[in-house]
Parts: sequence; structure tokens; C-alpha cells
Amino acid sequence: MILDKGRFTQWMIVVLLVGFIIHAGENAWLVMHRDLFILSLMFISFVAVSLFVFINRKNS
Repeated sequence: MILDKGRFTQWMIVVLLVGFIIHAGENAWLVMHRDLFILSLMFISFVAVSLFVFINRKNS
């Protein structure tokens, strides 16, 4: 696997997103804001899906 600048940037975005998910999830559970947790999960899954669709479209 060759890591060019574009792919490295994509992986950095994914890593940052995952970190944000975990951070938001922990905060939501600590404060017991279940709605906030569900909303953040929906937002993250939407972003992840659109990101992977964009990457796949770019590669093909």
C-alpha cells in the first residue's frame, strides 16, 4: 500500500472522526444525554458513509 499525501489525509480524517466519536460518546454517557449520543452516532455514520462513497468514487 503506497501512502501518498491524499490517502494519508483521508486516514487522518478517519482517525480524527473516530477520536471525536469516542470523545462525544464518553461525554454523552457521563452526562447521560442519550439523545445527544444517538444524534452524534447518526451524524458520524452519515459522515463516514459519505466519506467512503467519496473515496470509492475518487478511486474508480
